[in-house]
Amino acid sequence: MPRSLLVTGGAGFIGANFVHYWIKTHPEDRVTVLDALTYAGNPANLAPVAASSALDFVRGDICDADLAARLLAERRIDTIVHFAAETHVDRSIHAPDPFLQTNVLGTHVLLKAARGAWRTEGEYRPSVRFHHVSTDEVYGSLAPQDPAFTEQTPYAPNSPYAASKAASDHLVPPGAAVVAVGHGRELPGLDQHPVRGRSRVIAGKRLMVVLPAYNAARTLEQTIREIPSEIVDDILLVDDASRDATVEVAQRLGIAHVVHPKNRGYGGNQKTCYTEALSRGADIVVMLHPDYQYTPKLIGAMAWLAASGEFDVILGSRILGRGALAGGMPLYKYVSNRVLTALENLLLGIKLSEYHTGYRAFTRQVLETLPLGEGSDDFVFDNQMLAQAAAFGFRIGEISCPTRYFPEASSINFQRSVVYGLGVLLTSLRFRLHRLGLRRDTLFSPEGRRLGATILPAPTE
Repeated sequence: MPRSLLVTGGAGFIGANFVHYWIKTHPEDRVTVLDALTYAGNPANLAPVAASSALDFVRGDICDADLAARLLAERRIDTIVHFAAETHVDRSIHAPDPFLQTNVLGTHVLLKAARGAWRTEGEYRPSVRFHHVSTDEVYGSLAPQDPAFTEQTPYAPNSPYAASKAASDHLVPPGAAVVAVGHGRELPGLDQHPVRGRSRVIAGKRLMVVLPAYNAARTLEQTIREIPSEIVDDILLVDDASRDATVEVAQRLGIAHVVHPKNRGYGGNQKTCYTEALSRGADIVVMLHPDYQYTPKLIGAMAWLAASGEFDVILGSRILGRGALAGGMPLYKYVSNRVLTALENLLLGIKLSEYHTGYRAFTRQVLETLPLGEGSDDFVFDNQMLAQAAAFGFRIGEISCPTRYFPEASSINFQRSVVYGLGVLLTSLRFRLHRLGLRRDTLFSPEGRRLGATILPAPTE
């Protein structure tokens, strides 16, 4: 008889491998993955099975009792495989609270939901299963010469992570299964989190790609296909209230996504992108338009420049190399680009080939330092961000980036281009007045509003 599984933490390394295995060996079963996509969750881990009709992905928190109860009822879950947990000893020492919240309270919430769904008149339904996945960390430390842990090894947790997992183990009642993963040695695998698998991450940095999306349904899959998964640790799409099927395509591809209920503008979209990137632990963030105008194949080159320590901001320039006109940029846009760039170089005191590309990479320090909350929610946010980077002394590098202009690629019309151009000039003048000390401007001030847990609206001019 087909089963209906709820796999928590199914976008993590171990959870995703379990999902791959189960769908391959039990194609008749239904698998629902519940994952909050925080520190270790990566939807790219599910990409090989994302198209399977047997798989549903739900982004959510196991501490959400209403969500857990609803999933068990609506999807008639008869088997829970509980991988979800805050992980890694060093993180638990620096910030133990999330470990107690997720690992202990989250397990308690799932157990209550299971009891509510599966128990009738004091008896549990036949054939229901709750598999709680633990960790060998609950057994304590293991020296190189020590024998491997076994299920008979006494519990000896010695970190908040291990203690929280040991506590959750003891919440699980007799009759359910507690599975301790590992035997004191690291598990091999290509899809491990970067903390465990540094070899696939650029210079030990967590590389994240953010996609500010608006009506990108026709080009999103092609863009995602060319993102180099062997080096990218996390992908997030922020949908700005698209009118097409952008969100549905992201769901089908298993891409983590945030949806604005109302359109917030291009700048507002980026603010959400960077706020989420910081909260997800990114060290290097590449902003890539999902309209396939810029090639994703340069993500690695841009990330290496950011990781090198030589540059803090990297731009994919359409002007360098083969040039924007060869890629189909309209002549009036090319001329405007060159004129505005020349004026900005003069007023900002730096020298770039262009300021208007939508392909950029930033170090974490840049995103944490700049007062991005002071920026516009419109297209000029791009330009304001570079002016801020110049004001704060961050080093800006460029690489040549071929570009494509075609009907599906996003592009602002002539009227919006004029408004953008005037905003660029105003930003450069504000920078110059601030630099000369003639006008103190919060856009360039250390006291300006930074991005935080709350997405900030643009200030009123």
